[in-house]
Amino acid sequence: MMKSRIFNNWNVVRWVRLLFGLGAVITGLWQKEYLATIAGTFLMITALANTGCCGASGCAPRINRKKENPKEIIYEEVGP
Repeated sequence: MMKSRIFNNWNVVRWVRLLFGLGAVITGLWQKEYLATIAGTFLMITALANTGCCGASGCAPRINRKKENPKEIIYEEVGP
Protein backbone atom coordinates (compact mmCIF):
# COMPACT_ATOMS: atom_id res chain seq x y z
CA MET A 1 0.00 0.00 0.00
CA MET A 2 2.69 2.50 0.94
CA LYS A 3 4.76 1.49 -2.09
CA SER A 4 1.88 2.31 -4.44
CA ARG A 5 1.26 5.60 -2.61
CA ILE A 6 4.89 6.64 -3.14
CA PHE A 7 5.23 5.61 -6.78
CA ASN A 8 1.76 6.43 -8.21
CA ASN A 9 -0.26 9.60 -8.90
CA TRP A 10 2.60 12.08 -9.25
CA ASN A 11 1.42 15.52 -10.36
CA VAL A 12 2.96 18.99 -10.66
CA VAL A 13 2.12 20.07 -7.11
CA ARG A 14 3.68 16.94 -5.67
CA TRP A 15 6.89 17.51 -7.66
CA VAL A 16 7.00 21.16 -6.52
CA ARG A 17 6.64 20.11 -2.86
CA LEU A 18 9.43 17.57 -3.27
CA LEU A 19 11.78 20.05 -4.96
CA PHE A 20 11.07 22.84 -2.44
CA GLY A 21 11.63 20.39 0.39
CA LEU A 22 14.88 19.15 -1.09
CA GLY A 23 16.05 22.72 -1.65
CA ALA A 24 15.18 23.70 1.92
CA VAL A 25 17.01 20.66 3.33
CA ILE A 26 20.15 21.34 1.28
CA THR A 27 20.11 25.07 2.08
CA GLY A 28 19.36 24.43 5.75
CA LEU A 29 22.22 21.97 6.13
CA TRP A 30 24.62 24.19 4.19
CA GLN A 31 23.85 27.29 6.28
CA LYS A 32 23.28 25.35 9.53
CA GLU A 33 19.67 26.53 9.75
CA TYR A 34 18.05 23.54 11.35
CA LEU A 35 14.51 24.94 11.30
CA ALA A 36 14.72 25.15 7.50
CA THR A 37 16.04 21.59 7.44
CA ILE A 38 13.09 20.38 9.52
CA ALA A 39 10.59 22.27 7.34
CA GLY A 40 12.19 20.87 4.19
CA THR A 41 12.08 17.35 5.60
CA PHE A 42 8.40 17.83 6.38
CA LEU A 43 7.71 18.97 2.81
CA MET A 44 9.62 16.02 1.37
CA ILE A 45 7.73 13.52 3.55
CA THR A 46 4.35 14.99 2.61
CA ALA A 47 5.33 14.85 -1.07
CA LEU A 48 6.53 11.25 -0.87
CA ALA A 49 3.54 10.05 1.16
CA ASN A 50 1.10 12.20 -0.89
CA THR A 51 -0.60 13.56 2.22
CA GLY A 52 -1.39 17.01 3.50
CA CYS A 53 -0.49 18.67 6.78
CA CYS A 54 -3.01 16.62 8.78
CA GLY A 55 -1.34 13.30 8.00
CA ALA A 56 -3.23 10.26 6.86
CA SER A 57 -6.47 11.15 8.65
CA GLY A 58 -8.14 13.05 5.86
CA CYS A 59 -6.09 15.69 4.10
CA ALA A 60 -4.87 13.51 1.26
CA PRO A 61 -5.60 14.86 -2.20
CA ARG A 62 -8.54 13.29 -3.99
CA ILE A 63 -7.72 10.67 -6.61
CA ASN A 64 -9.79 11.10 -9.75
CA ARG A 65 -11.90 8.06 -10.49
CA LYS A 66 -14.04 7.46 -13.52
CA LYS A 67 -17.77 7.39 -12.96
CA GLU A 68 -19.19 4.14 -14.22
CA ASN A 69 -22.88 4.95 -14.60
CA PRO A 70 -23.75 8.62 -14.36
CA LYS A 71 -27.33 9.23 -13.30
CA GLU A 72 -29.64 10.47 -16.00
CA ILE A 73 -30.95 13.94 -15.29
CA ILE A 74 -34.70 14.29 -15.61
CA TYR A 75 -35.88 17.79 -16.43
CA GLU A 76 -39.31 18.88 -15.37
CA GLU A 77 -41.02 21.87 -16.91
CA VAL A 78 -42.43 24.28 -14.39
CA GLY A 79 -45.44 26.32 -15.48
CA PRO A 80 -46.26 29.95 -14.61
